[in-house]
Amino acid sequence: MPVRELGLKLNFYETLFFSFDADHLQFRIDSLGLTAQESYQDVVYLKNGSIIKGTIIEQVPNESIKIQTADGSIFVYKMEEILKMTKEMANVSRQNSFSFKKKQLSFKDIAGYRGFLDFGYSFGTSDYKSDRLELSTSHGYQFNPYLFIGGGVGIHYHTDADLFFMPIFVHARANFMKNDITPFLDFKIGYSVFDGMGFYLSPAVGCSFNMGEGNNRLFFMLGYSMQKAEIEYYRYTENVNLGAFSLKVGFEF
Repeated sequence: MPVRELGLKLNFYETLFFSFDADHLQFRIDSLGLTAQESYQDVVYLKNGSIIKGTIIEQVPNESIKIQTADGSIFVYKMEEILKMTKEMANVSRQNSFSFKKKQLSFKDIAGYRGFLDFGYSFGTSDYKSDRLELSTSHGYQFNPYLFIGGGVGIHYHTDADLFFMPIFVHARANFMKNDITPFLDFKIGYSVFDGMGFYLSPAVGCSFNMGEGNNRLFFMLGYSMQKAEIEYYRYTENVNLGAFSLKVGFEF
């Protein structure tokens, strides 16, 4: 009778396999793709009480053995030092296996197109108290998980003056880590047009959060906006800074 094999899924980590023919019934448990044979290791018990686990890579009959442990260390023992040698099943850590899988699903080593969209409110700090609503988007190239450089455009509505500024800027972002929760430094520099015109600068710090598999992320940031503008009076024009602290929420994709 030919040998047949059946598999029964026990849980996420283990599958129980039965193999049988007319005379024998055998079974094994595969843990995350590891067979029973792959899970065995050499164990050397020394007379001094020490236990060495690894793989015996060389053995001279009646003289000595050479064993390599999991960290790559190699030890040589004379046979008179050894109490016994056995093969035992290695402990496969379910927790370690799961952590490895989880790490694979977190912030990926991306490179390529990256886009940002953010919205927030800025509280004016100058004498003119120019509070404003801010909406901006930027697009560019993500060189690695840590560095993005691109360009963008925004719409800033100054609520007190009822004016619109449209900053056109270069955008750079530096992520400090590549984890599911990642702090970052954000920097925008450019020039605003439309109702108001002038130099624009906006540094910020924040934190982004992974939204599941892939690289879509939600972020929050706190920053400062420098907006140069010309204020016209009856007889002269003054160049001022409509500075403001900003709170923003955004999405990167």
